[in-house]
Amino acid sequence: MRKFMSMQRLMKERMADCIIEMELAPAEVVRECLSKTDESNGIIFEDLLLKNEVLSAKDILRVKSIVTQIESYDVKKMEFAPELLALIPKDKAINNCCLPMGFDESYKDMLLVVVDNPEDEIVIGDISLMTGYEIRPYVGLRRDILARIDEVYAE
Repeated sequence: MRKFMSMQRLMKERMADCIIEMELAPAEVVRECLSKTDESNGIIFEDLLLKNEVLSAKDILRVKSIVTQIESYDVKKMEFAPELLALIPKDKAINNCCLPMGFDESYKDMLLVVVDNPEDEIVIGDISLMTGYEIRPYVGLRRDILARIDEVYAE
C-alpha cells in the first residue's frame, strides 16, 4: 500500500512540476491544489485542478500524457464493445480505474486499455493476469474513466 501511495504522490508531483514548467497555471495555485490532495479520502489532484478551474480537462490529459510519455485518450468519445467489457468485470474496472479499448492491430495478444495511471505496474499486471493479454496502456482522466464505467457497464 505504501508503494502505491508513493507512486501516486510521485505522479501528482511530476504533474504539478510539468504544469508549472509549461506555465499553464500559477505555481502557488498548483502547489496549493497538490497540498490539498488526499487520495485516501477521495481528494484527487486532477479533480481539484478541474473543480477550481485551474486547468481544463484537455490540459490535464495533455499533462498526464507528457509526464507518463504515454498517449492519452478521452474516453468520453469512445464506444466500448460488450465483448471487451466482458474481459474486465465492472468491480475490477472501478478498482483499477480502467477500460478496455480494443486490440492492437499488428499484435493480437496486446489489449489496449485506458487507465488513470499507466505507470502503476500493479494495476497493469492485475489487468494482464485477469484478461490473459499483454497490456498497452493509454492514459485518461480518472473522473471520465469512472463515469464511463458506470455508463457502459449499465448498458
